[in-house]
Amino acid sequence: MEPDRAFQDAAVILFREAFEGIPAGQNYTWFVQGKEGIFDALNSTDSSGASKQPTDRCTSLAAHAFHLLFTLRNANTSQGLPEPDGTWESSWSKEAVTESEWDELKTEIRQEYDLYIGWLSSNHEWNADESFEGLLAPLPHVAYHLGAMRQILKTI
Repeated sequence: MEPDRAFQDAAVILFREAFEGIPAGQNYTWFVQGKEGIFDALNSTDSSGASKQPTDRCTSLAAHAFHLLFTLRNANTSQGLPEPDGTWESSWSKEAVTESEWDELKTEIRQEYDLYIGWLSSNHEWNADESFEGLLAPLPHVAYHLGAMRQILKTI
């Protein structure tokens, strides 16, 4: 089954906006303002800021980043890549990072994102196991984390 190309293109645009923010030269946005995507959020603090928990009951920016990495790796299984290590729950377990861990984590998120967006934008051979819901499932999930990360950044 092949999704309508316009539907697939729209999914790519929205997924890119979540991670990259609004493209240069574009004067409108769907849900972020300017360069307020996930990559901007990750790059707007150092490891110390990323490791701070806003409250005892809230997770750190680093924990959200580790969970996003797990989410992207899980999404990339759609293109035949291996299952991510750990579990959904364990992807939240690391709250603090060193500067080198923070840099590595951001690099790994970018790599997994590049793999996913490349597949999402170019895949024309959908099989019966793939659904439109599966195609779009990561989008609201990462948008939620973007909002949470933006709120955390206000506290550090």
